Amino acid sequence: ESEHVRLAPIDIDKDAPVEAAWTVNPDYASILMDGVKPLPVLVLKKLYKDIRKQMDEKRDLVHFMLRHKADDRLLGCLRFSDLYWPHQTGVMMLRFGSPQDFEACAGEALRLGTRYAFEELNLFHLRVPLLAFDTPGIQLHEAAGFTLEIRRREHSFRHGRYWDQLIYVLMRPEWDTLRKE
Repeated sequence: ESEHVRLAPIDIDKDAPVEAAWTVNPDYASILMDGVKPLPVLVLKKLYKDIRKQMDEKRDLVHFMLRHKADDRLLGCLRFSDLYWPHQTGVMMLRFGSPQDFEACAGEALRLGTRYAFEELNLFHLRVPLLAFDTPGIQLHEAAGFTLEIRRREHSFRHGRYWDQLIYVLMRPEWDTLRKE
């Protein structure tokens, strides 16, 4: 945990109604699934159960809910996927339910996430996919030391046009150097 944010397990009954309301926002919903549509509470509950099962069985996924320490309010989620242990690589996704929570807590959550990735998961290479219209997300990751490594041109259709997917990367030696500064 950090000053204002803590990592928590999924609380299926408590979190599903909150996140279901967030999926009305197409930008949030598009990250969770192939199509952009609101998700009902029952669908999210099943998704959460599937996430738990994958974490237990395949061990290539770690999923946390982000909670505000002061009032235990759900802020968003932090997920590590495509964990490939032989090469110590993985993908991190950080999502918030509201722009206000992103603005207030994203920096702390990103620091928690990178620390967890490198200290607990022992990753060497951490990737973060972002879409080119996500200016706040790009600025957040660049300020934290992530470097643009791959640009997949016109990868995703959102807001009436195609957008590049940007793959940002932070490697363990870079993170070690940033921590010492």
